[in-house]
Amino acid sequence: MLLVILNQRWPHIYKCVIDGPMEPSSVVIEDGSDDHAATVLEGLLECFTVITSSLGSNSATRKFAKENGKVYLRIAQMLLCIRKKYYGEKHPGLKPSYLCLITIHTFLGNKKQVTEVLKLLNQCEQQEASSTQFFQGVNGDYTTTMITGSMYKLKDHANAFFSSGNYSKALEIYTKILCQSPNDAKLLTNRASTYMKLSQQPGQDSSQNISLALHDSQNAITADPLWVKGYYWKAVCLAHLGERGPSLAAAAVAQHLCPSQCAKIPAVEDRFGSCNSQVVTTVQELLQVTEKRDTRNLVIVVKEGRYELPNPLKLQDNTVMVGLGETQIICSQGIPLKVNKTVYTENITVSPSIESVSMLKEKAKRCLQRGRVDEALSLYSEALHLCPNDPQILTSRASTYLKCAEKKEAIPSERVPSMELALNDAEAAIKADSSWLLGHYFKAVSLTRLDRKQQALAAAAVYKHLSLGRDVPEVTRCHGGLQVQVVESSVELRSVLQQMKNPDGVNQVVLVKEGEYSLERTVEIPQPIIVAGQGNVKISCKIGAPFHFAQAGHVENVEM
Repeated sequence: MLLVILNQRWPHIYKCVIDGPMEPSSVVIEDGSDDHAATVLEGLLECFTVITSSLGSNSATRKFAKENGKVYLRIAQMLLCIRKKYYGEKHPGLKPSYLCLITIHTFLGNKKQVTEVLKLLNQCEQQEASSTQFFQGVNGDYTTTMITGSMYKLKDHANAFFSSGNYSKALEIYTKILCQSPNDAKLLTNRASTYMKLSQQPGQDSSQNISLALHDSQNAITADPLWVKGYYWKAVCLAHLGERGPSLAAAAVAQHLCPSQCAKIPAVEDRFGSCNSQVVTTVQELLQVTEKRDTRNLVIVVKEGRYELPNPLKLQDNTVMVGLGETQIICSQGIPLKVNKTVYTENITVSPSIESVSMLKEKAKRCLQRGRVDEALSLYSEALHLCPNDPQILTSRASTYLKCAEKKEAIPSERVPSMELALNDAEAAIKADSSWLLGHYFKAVSLTRLDRKQQALAAAAVYKHLSLGRDVPEVTRCHGGLQVQVVESSVELRSVLQQMKNPDGVNQVVLVKEGEYSLERTVEIPQPIIVAGQGNVKISCKIGAPFHFAQAGHVENVEM
């Protein structure tokens, strides 16, 4: 397990340990996580001690030495190199690393190397006897004679001050160490916790200390994205600041990285309630978790990767979504995530982005306000290239095509193509979202201007039904009033068709809801009415055709 961690977090160290292609001293850790890497290496050396002490025979010892000896030797050498980075060549803090190296050389029978390392160990002990006293005690003045690699000793002193409740002195020392090692995630979270303690002290600026703690926790995450305390303290800080979405996001990541220690973060629970964290690794899991009914404090943690959605995904109110690593969500049908102001997302890259499409739409609106219709059309077309099935952009472009047709009113041959394009966009919007009101509205307007009365009335009837009784003014002005009868069963369909009357100046439309209908025999329709289907409608008849109009009638969007 420790080797797995080493491979995932520090692959260059892992490669050196397993393959040994380079000298351990040539491996550099640039992100400030040296201490964490050293801890993992020390754990591996403890495993070596346990294993070798349990070997029962000389043959077993020789076999283990042959198969694994060089690996553990490189682990010890790597640990020593990391410790030397802070302690120098002869510091007493190197003694445990030298002792590990002596143990392994002894096990492998490397007598010459044992002698050489023993000399270095003796030099460390001599340095320890002559080194200047670092720590005068909690109540005395704090003075230090800086020597190579003193940061680990300083950190112990800062920890001691923190434990004793002297947070100001702990802060002073943590800050001094961080000046030398600014990307040490562990030190950053130590200082963050110190700032939080200070925020609770009388006479301290609470909000400023919390802000500083938040800054340190964020820097710790940047330095080491797997350092759980970075997310823990970020969640705590944001909870104190009342930032629900970011706080729950950080708490969910902490819970994922270390469920045993971060299943509950008191400050977050006290402010927002328990965190309902769900981790997803596939598109299917993402779709399933967004269908959950109980979305109270739902936090979706999306593991690193690329997720291609078949259709835009609507996130329920108050949902929090956070990416773990480089996370991209894409959708060829439009903006991948449909969100409102209650939804919070973090570290998620969506393509196309909401920002780029919104910017194009805003530019198009400004062009329309200034009468630059052709420019607006170009911008809406560019937005539709990114989101080809977005009903809002489609109807915006339909409206713009109609404005373009108005400008060409004196030239019918140029007006008609623009109105046909408006109709195409309106129908595409309805196909993308059958309940999109503006799609039906602009379809009715386009058909009216194209002088297709019956089709325009059918479209206006669907709009009137979906909008709970609103008319399309241009349709009623050109073609008269509209009365709509909605049917949802075969029996109701026959009855309504036979009893339909056509008052003067009022157009009658029978709107048949989506589904399959069956009639026993042909229905005689005495009035010139319109039968329009909403959605996929199929009407069959056992004897003859379903309808026979005594006067000119019209059937729209019905399969017979």
